[in-house]
Amino acid sequence: MSLRELKSLYEDIEGLCRPIRGPHRYELRRTVSKDDDVAIPDGVSISQKRKSDLERDSESFKRVKDAAASIAKTYTCPLTGSLLINPVMLEGEFNILYERKALIEYINQEGIAPDGYVNSPTTKKPLIPTIVPAHQARMAILHLVASGILDRYLTTAWKDVMTMKKNADGGDARSMVDFGYWFCDPENNDSHSPSAEEEQQAFILWKRAAELGNAEGMAEAGECLIEGYGVKQDNALGIKLIENAARNGFANSCLSLALDYDMGLSGLRKDQATAKYWAQKALDDSCSWPLDEGEREIAQRLLQEL
Repeated sequence: MSLRELKSLYEDIEGLCRPIRGPHRYELRRTVSKDDDVAIPDGVSISQKRKSDLERDSESFKRVKDAAASIAKTYTCPLTGSLLINPVMLEGEFNILYERKALIEYINQEGIAPDGYVNSPTTKKPLIPTIVPAHQARMAILHLVASGILDRYLTTAWKDVMTMKKNADGGDARSMVDFGYWFCDPENNDSHSPSAEEEQQAFILWKRAAELGNAEGMAEAGECLIEGYGVKQDNALGIKLIENAARNGFANSCLSLALDYDMGLSGLRKDQATAKYWAQKALDDSCSWPLDEGEREIAQRLLQEL
């Protein structure tokens, strides 16, 4: 076998296996040198060897492809036909996953019977309309999507999440903050009750963003430490991060400090003078991230009372 023929063989197999990523990746790509000892059985030509190898790897690729299709089917919402991004279950029907938003829309359209039950979207069995988050399934889907095995089944929403993850992994602090929010509140409406693992992942992302100087990351990581959200409670470190966020122009942290000093919360002593300082700081024009209308009303009312 010539070196050129051997290289051609590996190029063929490499092209066949390129679409496979993650834990099922075939480690067939390597540099072939003239010193490689490749045994070819007597009477077997290079074309027969190539055909045999390609057929074997083609069969392996087919098995992985079939497995991916089976996984995608398991994690596809029966209401939307799309890969789940925020999976939930109905109480009493824990073997079927739905997209949370789609399930709520179904329940609203179907209506709840006088006896308090709603018919299952799939089995039509009457069930209590209690929605249960499928935390383990959500994390499993995330890991599978990140591996690349489900690339052909990704929705636009999942592609956006993967772009956000890629940017966060690449060191973009804004993406770290947003990815942290995705773990805790994927629909951005405070409807998600995160698991301990999701809380921990969010804190890790916000802490990384804080270390890069992102004020919002400082604020969120600080709140996590004060609340024991995804991390062991540490009021002193939490307050330090929130103060850093406030001094970096994050108005929400200014308001948080004003309220904490006013009421003696988060391990702080009551100090109305300091509370007044931070309330004024929250309302002035020096903050890069201003308060929303409701937060401004709270800050203004606090200033009037101090």
